Amino acid sequence: MVPPSAPDTAAARRALASAGVFGALANLLVLCAPLYVGVLYDSLLQDRGNGGALLLALAALGLFGIHTALDAARSQALARSGSARRGAGPDRAWLLDAVWIPVHLLVLAWVHPYLGAMALAGVAALAALAAAGELSEQPLRGGHSTAFRAGLRFCGVVYQALALGVGAALVLHDALAPGLFLGGVVVVLTVLPAAARAAGARRAGPAGVRSV
Repeated sequence: MVPPSAPDTAAARRALASAGVFGALANLLVLCAPLYVGVLYDSLLQDRGNGGALLLALAALGLFGIHTALDAARSQALARSGSARRGAGPDRAWLLDAVWIPVHLLVLAWVHPYLGAMALAGVAALAALAAAGELSEQPLRGGHSTAFRAGLRFCGVVYQALALGVGAALVLHDALAPGLFLGGVVVVLTVLPAAARAAGARRAGPAGVRSV
């Protein structure tokens, strides 16, 4: 007979599967951004005062709303999974973010090799930081875990600023189409936070499944 206090692993698996589905939909929406944002941008350039700018704004807001809702549903499912399996052993929720990182890198490399290389360097730096931390001590708890996540957020902000600057320079030098750049920005703003979230979740344990 299973003790009443034993973790509900079946419920945890269902919640984790739900998180995976919501995360996949959110990632696909981001990964397709260079395609549909480019089309919207080209339509705006061809507009002759027929409300194209308003349509573009509404479409962008709608897509952002969908992504926000999917990400919120993913976070809630991860929270349910963590509560259901508390004490059941190593947490694997970080893999839900990690598996999508190579796909994001490939899409950025397709947008422009420079952006792909910058993203790869940023993810590699985060991986090295997380690995060094794991070798130096046990998984972080309490205030140390908070400081670790804050450091990851800072690295993400610096990376995003550099990547956006490089992308803007490429557009100014006609090495990258503006519409494609705008779509690539969506991926740029997603890939390193996802890597930081995965690193933080793996480093901190079940408590780290929260957004980093």
